[in-house]
Amino acid sequence: MTALVTPAYVRTMAAYNAEMNRRLYAAAERIPDPARREDRGAFWDSLHGTLCHLLWGDRMWMSRLTAGRSPM
Repeated sequence: MTALVTPAYVRTMAAYNAEMNRRLYAAAERIPDPARREDRGAFWDSLHGTLCHLLWGDRMWMSRLTAGRSPM
């Protein structure tokens, strides 16, 4: 049986995640901070809340993959 998650697949997904993070944070930089923090009624309230959640998720996964300290 062939493994579905190979080292090459994990590297590809890590590179994809890094590129999408670069694009997302570059786009978010163009929005003034007060507008990023404004409650928009989204699941995490604001764009700032959503970005914090994404950062927390990335840090959590990195701590799992590197046996590092959890962000919790």
